Amino acid sequence: MGLNTRLNAVAFEAIYIPVKLDEKKIRALFDRISDSHGIKSFGKMPDGAIVMQGGEESNQSKYIIMKDRAVVSFEQCANSLNYYISLIDDFFDQFIKETGISLCVASTATIRRTGTIPGEADSREYILRKAFGMSDKRLGPFKRPLHIFGTRIFFPPLPDDPSSYDIKIENAFEDVRMLFIENKGVFAAPFDIKADRARLTKTVELTDKFIEEKIADFILQFKAEGMQ
Repeated sequence: MGLNTRLNAVAFEAIYIPVKLDEKKIRALFDRISDSHGIKSFGKMPDGAIVMQGGEESNQSKYIIMKDRAVVSFEQCANSLNYYISLIDDFFDQFIKETGISLCVASTATIRRTGTIPGEADSREYILRKAFGMSDKRLGPFKRPLHIFGTRIFFPPLPDDPSSYDIKIENAFEDVRMLFIENKGVFAAPFDIKADRARLTKTVELTDKFIEEKIADFILQFKAEGMQ
């Protein structure tokens, strides 16, 4: 059995050459997407960044537009990854129409998932004992119980793959039975969103695929070793 995960958060960031923001154009963008994206508020930060937000308990959305980047993020996700990719894609379609900005020098995608390890009732104990081989004696110097345990792993870009991945794996804060995984993919290669829209989708999909395949295999190998 594979790792059982549930999508928790999605974010995409387009980084571009700094420009002077035209608030009228950003307000026009807000008017374009407020109904279809469920965006309810429009605000301006002290540094000039524009923040648009929406959502209730689930599907909380935040769109931030700065002079050098635009970030679209969703928390407490209740839908499939494809649903959020379509919203991100539509946002940048409207963003390009209003601002004329389409050339990105880099992009990032962040995916957070929670889940369970088949047959394991406590992900904290799994990470502590099976993955890291921690004993009570090794944890003794702390002289107090711990609630969260995990690791961070960074994979730099390769000559034939300009993407890098920054991984966090730990037990969930709210429920130690659950596993929390975050992957931030950084894609340093420039691209034009308008001319190569598929690159946007691929960036998000590759970041998620790294969790569902590479990280899942990494985590589950310790379960297999424990059964030998």
